[in-house]
Amino acid sequence: MATKTNLEIRRGDTRIYTLTFSIDEEALPLTDYTVYFTAKRYSWLTDENASIVKDITDHFDAVGGISKITLEPTDTEDLDPGIYLYDIQIKKADGAVVTILNGEFEILYDITRRTD
Repeated sequence: MATKTNLEIRRGDTRIYTLTFSIDEEALPLTDYTVYFTAKRYSWLTDENASIVKDITDHFDAVGGISKITLEPTDTEDLDPGIYLYDIQIKKADGAVVTILNGEFEILYDITRRTD
């Protein structure tokens, strides 16, 4: 069952989310797993129309069950501030998909826009 957790980021900032996967307190090796991060304004939008899409196959520590989702400034700089919906799923080596986290993803206003 997915854990509901709300996230936020200031538009144009860099944010790294570190995820540790385990079963019965033992690391879940992520070799041949894919971690998906998707954020959408509305749940009914297709993934092709999502605001942010990340597919992670190169994990920080695959054997130790640790993956990182990195949001770069370019992922949010052109998005309107407000509430989006997100989820994080893993696709197991056998093809099964499990939703790990979901909730609201708030993009906050930024003041400074001249960081070039």
